[in-house]
Amino acid sequence: MSVKMGDADADDQDAWWENELQAYHETSKDRGDNIFDAHPSVTAAPLSMADSVDGGMKTGGSNSSAESDDDDDEMKSLSNLVDDDNTNNQGDGGTESRRLQRHISIEETVEMIQTPEHVLAALNRMIEEVTRMSNQAFVSDEARHGLAEAKEALEKVATILEDDDRKDAKTDVDVLLNFDHLPWYFDNPGVAAYRARAYQFPHVQYQQQDSHIPRYLTAGVLPKNTPDSLRCNVVVMQNKRPQTLQMTISSHDTAATLMVKIYDQFETRAEAIRILGDPSQNMLKFVGFDEYIHGTETLYCYETIRASLRNRASVDLCLIQRPIPRVLTESAARHPEIYKERVDPAVPILTIDDFTETRATSTMQWDAMTYFPLRSLQQEFRYRVRGIEGVSESVLPRLDSTHTHLRVRVFLFHGTEIIKHSDMTTTDAPRCQSPRWSRWLTPPDGVPHILASNIPREARISILLYGKRSYTKDEDLLSWVNVPLVDEFGHVRSGMMHLKMWTIDTNIKQGHLDALTFVFRGTTVENLTRGANHQPVSVCIEFEQRALSVTAPIVEVYREPDVAKIGEKQLWKKLSKEVRTNLDILIKTDPLYVLTPKDKEIFWTTRHHLLPYPLALPKFLQSVDWTSVDHRNEAHRLLSNWTPPLNPVSALELLDARYADYKVREYAVNCLRVLPDDELQLFLLQLAQSIKNEPYHDSPLTRFLVERALRNPHSIGHSLFWHLKAELHSPFHCERYAMILEEYLFHSGWHAAELRKQYEIVQRLQRISGKVVARKHAKDMTDDEIQAEYLAALHKFNENYLSTNESTQIPLNPKWLVTTLVVEKCRFMSSKMAPLWLVFKNADPLGDNIIIMFKSGDDLRQDILTLQLLKVMDKIWVSEDLDMRLIPYNCVSTGINAQGKGVGLIEIVLNSDTTSGIQLKYGGGALGALKLDPLHKFIADHNKEPDQYESAKDNFIKSCAGYCVATYVLGIGDRHNGNIMLTKDGRLFHIDFGHFLGNFKSKFGIKRERAAFVLTPEMAFVMGGKNYKKAKEFRVFTDLSAQAFTILRNHASLFINLFSLMVSAQMPELMFQEDIHYLRDKFFLQDSEKGAVERLRKEIQKSLNTTYRQFDNLIHNIKHK
Repeated sequence: MSVKMGDADADDQDAWWENELQAYHETSKDRGDNIFDAHPSVTAAPLSMADSVDGGMKTGGSNSSAESDDDDDEMKSLSNLVDDDNTNNQGDGGTESRRLQRHISIEETVEMIQTPEHVLAALNRMIEEVTRMSNQAFVSDEARHGLAEAKEALEKVATILEDDDRKDAKTDVDVLLNFDHLPWYFDNPGVAAYRARAYQFPHVQYQQQDSHIPRYLTAGVLPKNTPDSLRCNVVVMQNKRPQTLQMTISSHDTAATLMVKIYDQFETRAEAIRILGDPSQNMLKFVGFDEYIHGTETLYCYETIRASLRNRASVDLCLIQRPIPRVLTESAARHPEIYKERVDPAVPILTIDDFTETRATSTMQWDAMTYFPLRSLQQEFRYRVRGIEGVSESVLPRLDSTHTHLRVRVFLFHGTEIIKHSDMTTTDAPRCQSPRWSRWLTPPDGVPHILASNIPREARISILLYGKRSYTKDEDLLSWVNVPLVDEFGHVRSGMMHLKMWTIDTNIKQGHLDALTFVFRGTTVENLTRGANHQPVSVCIEFEQRALSVTAPIVEVYREPDVAKIGEKQLWKKLSKEVRTNLDILIKTDPLYVLTPKDKEIFWTTRHHLLPYPLALPKFLQSVDWTSVDHRNEAHRLLSNWTPPLNPVSALELLDARYADYKVREYAVNCLRVLPDDELQLFLLQLAQSIKNEPYHDSPLTRFLVERALRNPHSIGHSLFWHLKAELHSPFHCERYAMILEEYLFHSGWHAAELRKQYEIVQRLQRISGKVVARKHAKDMTDDEIQAEYLAALHKFNENYLSTNESTQIPLNPKWLVTTLVVEKCRFMSSKMAPLWLVFKNADPLGDNIIIMFKSGDDLRQDILTLQLLKVMDKIWVSEDLDMRLIPYNCVSTGINAQGKGVGLIEIVLNSDTTSGIQLKYGGGALGALKLDPLHKFIADHNKEPDQYESAKDNFIKSCAGYCVATYVLGIGDRHNGNIMLTKDGRLFHIDFGHFLGNFKSKFGIKRERAAFVLTPEMAFVMGGKNYKKAKEFRVFTDLSAQAFTILRNHASLFINLFSLMVSAQMPELMFQEDIHYLRDKFFLQDSEKGAVERLRKEIQKSLNTTYRQFDNLIHNIKHK
């Protein structure tokens, strides 16, 4: 059967379908029958999510980010196949049938109840039916009385169910956020202000109608070597049995043209319709995934098809009935109403109109003024510390008996810089529980107070308590607190404030304290941690109070800056050659470069000439004096005219803590708005951390993320939820993250219930994992006994939870829908934390089982960051037509366990083994680590045909080069043979990224890793045997490594920025900006491109000449044999 219409455009398809439809109906009339009357099962002919191959497939609710208009066009192009009036010939019998359907009996209504959420709707229908019957004239008074009693009883039941449903609605969100167990007091002005603002957000505007049919698109550029066509297998139901149709799809095909090809596989259109049904009611679904094809985009835009193209593999689809839209339950429908109940109506929602300058000017009568604007207040900004409460060694871990005095330091900071003339300190007070001070703080002699008008509205106040030793004169930082200078309602702080402070742990290194990173990138709320034994130290600070409230609106009316203060525009031709040369060099410096005062002067002087250069914007913004009203106005004016970056991702840098200005951060968010969902999802890890850099909970970044999450809950909403949920246990940011999640969940419709199922699965697995670990550590049971107990727990989990749900998504990948565990295939691993190897049954009976690892007890944040960076590298390489065959598997953190240790899930890469396991099997035991051929034997054993072997070797060379370069520049440590794996088709990949940025492991002071480039002789052996250095394949490897390195080096600023944004996460090996210097050094940015490549080639040779890694692998083999 040939495909006639494979490349037809939409108009031709419509005309073709119309002609075929007309001919078909003419034939039907001549026969005097109707195909749908003759074959009433036609509508169930395609694979239905309610009927599997053997009648067991179930419907799984899902989501889409697609616009409904796309589907409307698609439906129009297909609906011509079936006559809309084909039911008009049913005669009087059809009319009577419809009349009877409208009068459903109570018994039939009860039979229609299939799920608990249908109960309330069914009861309401029953009440309507009873009311209708009561109004019938032929009903006797006695019967009418009985019906009235029945109606009253039904209404009571409905009321009870509505109340219960309302409780469940709150439970969905509250269970996910677990407010009662979060370590925080949420009854505070910051929470009230956020809820009031969030309630004004038009959430309904961003919710998608087709969220039950998710699709995952990618907007990335196709590599030049992308095949023009792809083999496609489509499973359809024919005579109640699955049949596979084979065809080819091209880069021009869409959902509509592919549907044409499927129907064209049959001899006649009538046969196709009889067997497959109405095409407008059918849809294509990827086998094994909760992912659908619809809309007008070409098929090559779908992520799964892109993956098949890269792997030169066919794509498997199945034809199903278009899923019925998921009915929003009564509880979910009331979510916005419940959120409204949490909003305090007394909280003012201030707009720009509330801060118009005309309401407070120097020409106004005093009685008419309601407030005074901060930028017009030409007075000193003064504050004083009145006292500290609760000082004791039990509350302050770093306080000890040697501390004889206490002092308090107060300063204002903007971004990551202390505002000049604001850094002041109290006198030393003798140590006591409640020291007191009374003087207004003053700068050192000769230094003026800062004027209030010069303070930017984004400034924050930092208060630090120090303990001093009289005999050594040194001091220790004991506690601290930050709050914004301007509160959530636009008012500058005034009068007395009592703030609860954060304590400093004893395990924090002095370098971290000296850098004040935790201050500049820390939380902007006081310590409202709750707990029975939690009584933090509090500070009382007083700000000068004025007769009128001083305000600082978010958006101010633009004022022309004073030219005398900002400098006149300099003509380019009048700039010296030295200035122009230095400017070009400075623009190209990496983001870690610290501008000197002279550098800043150059950027400010030449600012008018920088507008066409997006790369110059961050450096210019660092050169702005944000304490000058005129400089701020000039910066805002230029920002509005600055050329946006060609790559919107470059704007991520402006969301770092260094850039605090509201308009700057808003500009960055506006640049990111053009990112497609797949790219936005890739960088959500950094965006979730960037939220911490905002002075307030509500911000343009918050609005942007909530909007995009609502638009695409399956992709953006899913990822955003787990990124934020994983850190809800941290008191520093749980208030902000909880508020954002609460807003999203209450307006996400059914997605809150779906996420709750995922969360409950994680919780139950966490308890099972805890029991397994406890048994292993207790050593009172054999591994076989523990395994038996573990499997019994999984059986119980299946019976009591998984089997009661229709299907559930897995946090690792929203495309994965599972039903129950395949218990007999599950096990636990032998390592210390006993990760669980879990095999789930795919909700799609045509799909393979889904295998994951559940890990409780390890911090997976560095793994997640490294894997994300590998995905970014892969994306960059592919865009440059370089496919390094990477396998950046999925990993997600879900929070912490009862011991405060990390919990998460890891994707399992099938058909692979560790190089340690390969050495043991193909190298004759532990000594296989010293042999050259184990990896070669493994590849040859699984690829016996010559073309298969050559393909596998090509995979090996490319993947080995990719991972060698990636792990080298990222400084990945602990690279023994247990953390390097190999697939049967030859792709090498790395796992377990607990150490990076040059943090290599050592034993007894001896470095276990002597070379940063991870390449061993056994890897090189695959590329040319014993004389690999002379082999063509090895030269290909080195050239590929150089090419891959050069491409990454050209994007060095992006990787530096991604790491910089993660400093706020305070991971063990990424706590300072200085930690990222390792990355910069490995890119050899100070060298020319040629020089950098030459240094890389030397690293390759060094790695092959270093035998210590092989001995380290030998030790690992002996230990784990």
